[in-house]
Amino acid sequence: MMSMSSCGMPRASVGPGTDVPPRLPGRAPGARPPGGPPGRGRRAEFLAHPRRPGVRPRHSRHSRAGDQRVGSEREAPGSMRYESEQVATDGGVITVRRAGHDGPTLLFVHGMMVNGHVWDPLVERLGDRYRVVLPDLPLGGHRTALAADADRSPGAHADRVLNLARTLPGPVVLVGNDTGGAIAQIAAVREPTLFSRLVLLPSDAFDNCPPRLLTPLRPIAALPPLIRGICVGLRGRPFRRLLMKFVARSPVPDRQLAELLGALPHDRGVQRDLTGLLHTLRPEVTRKVVPRLGDYRRPVLIAWSRKDPLFPLAHAHRLAECFPNASVVIAERSRAFVSLDEPEWLATRLIEFMETEPAPDTA
Repeated sequence: MMSMSSCGMPRASVGPGTDVPPRLPGRAPGARPPGGPPGRGRRAEFLAHPRRPGVRPRHSRHSRAGDQRVGSEREAPGSMRYESEQVATDGGVITVRRAGHDGPTLLFVHGMMVNGHVWDPLVERLGDRYRVVLPDLPLGGHRTALAADADRSPGAHADRVLNLARTLPGPVVLVGNDTGGAIAQIAAVREPTLFSRLVLLPSDAFDNCPPRLLTPLRPIAALPPLIRGICVGLRGRPFRRLLMKFVARSPVPDRQLAELLGALPHDRGVQRDLTGLLHTLRPEVTRKVVPRLGDYRRPVLIAWSRKDPLFPLAHAHRLAECFPNASVVIAERSRAFVSLDEPEWLATRLIEFMETEPAPDTA
């Protein structure tokens, strides 16, 4: 039978009040998924209580020549070895780290005022299971500023993600969080066949762009000295820690936090990039994507946090209604940055999702 989703589009269902998440290989229909209650009458919610991520060891680096890149180097945080490259993009260059050599490619898109290091605790737990690509988009936590006349809108950042994705070995799975989740939505609907799967963590969606708690930043962005003052304040530990309390429930070690912020506290060009992004974040950015989400017919995992002050849980279920092939899992001990708060839980959910078989008409 057909029902109407909260996006205003028809959705197939097998009966009143029943949603069917993707089935893992070898699991009998109706079997209980590991780590959570059965999905009868609602989408399955997987619960877990992972260890907190520890302080990552110091990086060891040595340079090597890059091929068709501006530059590259090797670095080894934790147990993973990353290849770090400077990749040319519209308006400048971005740093892209890569790890792993086998399996599908996971392309991670971070949020505002941080960089790709926000994914490190998660990537450490994925091991060499997948190819991992971690760009530092110019969203405020990067280290190399864009050109003065560069486009800093979410749509332009989505094009940068698409251009990078086209160079990667397939299949490519797109993972987005926070502002990066809005960028991932835009990229997925612009080229629905480019990504084999889509993963959305707590993200800007519907009218929540930017999140309502952050809307005071928009008028502040019109006054560059105020933005610079806020960024300079991030040099101090108390302000950095206060900022992170909005997005991470678990304390973040000072060294890791400084790494996440990149050059934002010191570089006026990076501060200009953040200001440009804030100028363009409006509810219409995500609102106009909603009618097109149904064009993405491949598997979607929505891994949300139950108690997040920025991104309401209701948006996870609304987003799931917008996609033809989506499932929802809920983190109990996280805020927006689930990769920092519950990396073990998120790694388990991601691996389970990667092992599901897409329906024949969505492959």
